[in-house]
Amino acid sequence: MSSLPPSSSPTHSSPTLANADSNSLSRQANKRAFGALSDALEFEAVRKKHRGDMGQDPTAPFRHAARWVGRAIDPFVRLQDAFHVGGVYDWVEAETDEGREVPLPNDDVIMSIAIGQSRSDDIGTLKTHGLDIIEMFGLMDHKKIEWAAKKISYKVKAIRGFNDIIFGRLLCPHKLSKAFKEDPHGLCKKITEGCADTVILASDLPAFLYDRDYNPNAIDEGLLRGQVPVQIYKCIFTSPSSVALVGIGSNTKGRSSHAQLHGLTRVTPHTIAYACMLMDPDSDWTVGTLDWWDK
Repeated sequence: MSSLPPSSSPTHSSPTLANADSNSLSRQANKRAFGALSDALEFEAVRKKHRGDMGQDPTAPFRHAARWVGRAIDPFVRLQDAFHVGGVYDWVEAETDEGREVPLPNDDVIMSIAIGQSRSDDIGTLKTHGLDIIEMFGLMDHKKIEWAAKKISYKVKAIRGFNDIIFGRLLCPHKLSKAFKEDPHGLCKKITEGCADTVILASDLPAFLYDRDYNPNAIDEGLLRGQVPVQIYKCIFTSPSSVALVGIGSNTKGRSSHAQLHGLTRVTPHTIAYACMLMDPDSDWTVGTLDWWDK
């Protein structure tokens, strides 16, 4: 097997000084880029953990890493680029350390499937616990009796969203929260019917992301500090048992959380965005956006 890094080939003439400098800078940039990726994935720990499986399944450590890429780094990452940068970095490490080359998948199909499976697993977690999180952290006190009477029916997706004012209050653009309080049924009806005077833009962030009243002069005040996104985040990354939900004890023992498995010790912008995207996994916008980026 060749000891050359992926996507490289031997040359038969000496490169010019300019080319050498360019190649050196490129290698340094690649190593820096993969350094950040490696830190997040704890790549060396994963590689050593799965070293015993390499003979039977050389893709095992890569599939394990791919499940974390979509959650914490970038759900739309170009895996072939990651393979190339990672392969070059690991080739250098292997040459100086172990004198061997770690085999890399020759395409990104296996890794893409792993990323998709991890997202499906997380959506399944939210389908199981999402309504409980809303009940515990997203309800106004005077709506708890109504919620209890309708909770079972809320499992039907068509009943949720702006078809119900409890969900409508959470999804309503925060800048319209005052109008919602004045006429919740009327505003929800305008939104579902697509009235021209109630157009929701992508920049109109929903009320559930906030922990305070809307300030038109500082729209980021309280943004991403609402209890619903915080608990959704905990449910995904630190396990459902870390959320104080009815029927789930705080001392429940089970497998390690995603944060523990992948060395996540601090919240990151990517992981927050990932959790917020999953809060409405079946919406046309979420599905359409993910499909568009996957093309």
